[in-house]
Amino acid sequence: MFSLSIGFYLLIWLTASSILFIIPELNLGNNAASYYSNIIQIISSFTTAILCWRTIFIFKRKDPMRSIWLLIGIGVFSWCIGEVFYAGYIFINDGAETPFPWYSDIGFLMIQPFIVLALFKFIKTMSIFPPIWGIILALMVLMGALFITFELEYASLLQSNNDAERLAVMAYMLFDPILIATTVLTASLLGGGRLAYPWWFCSAGLSLYYASNLFQLFGVAEGTYVSGTWTDLGWPLSFALIGVATMLVYNMLHSTH
Repeated sequence: MFSLSIGFYLLIWLTASSILFIIPELNLGNNAASYYSNIIQIISSFTTAILCWRTIFIFKRKDPMRSIWLLIGIGVFSWCIGEVFYAGYIFINDGAETPFPWYSDIGFLMIQPFIVLALFKFIKTMSIFPPIWGIILALMVLMGALFITFELEYASLLQSNNDAERLAVMAYMLFDPILIATTVLTASLLGGGRLAYPWWFCSAGLSLYYASNLFQLFGVAEGTYVSGTWTDLGWPLSFALIGVATMLVYNMLHSTH
């Protein structure tokens, strides 16, 4: 099930991400790392969306897993579109940081609702009620994540200059905690069997995505975040892990057809 192509796919993204550490040593200009980082984020999210949608066609027409991978793909592709707008501003304005809020934030804020909906559909498809410990852990994670984002974003909320900015800040405060809590709840249903492997990779990818957003949030709160730094590594790698999940599902089902 874990094929050579999957290993090669992971190696590609590990290598592509590690190059970000080398670029500052090559004296390619102040904006080279930022440009490169945004390019690999666009490619990784776009590739993962395509892999999600490819997976749809390996399931039978009425299989609920089709809609689950469709929703995950739509969420990732929405983030990709947001990243295109984000990177486009940087490219056009000679490396200047993208303002907030920007059109990119629409795409960035659409990934969580689509994937949360997909995860709840997956839980429903499992036909197993989440264990009590899973529910308790998910609630603890939700409360902890909400507390952290509230601490980091409350000042930004108070300083917001308009309704659009306030709405964007509140959405970021809520959506990421809900995503990580739902991921934890979903993971509590998984065992160690072969069929669970793809969803462990998907859960790992979503957890890394949340951690990347959190690291960026810390950087923004401290005024230290700039595009093209090590903080950006989490996004392409998180999408790579979700891509591996889709490839595992595809290989597993393709071998039985």
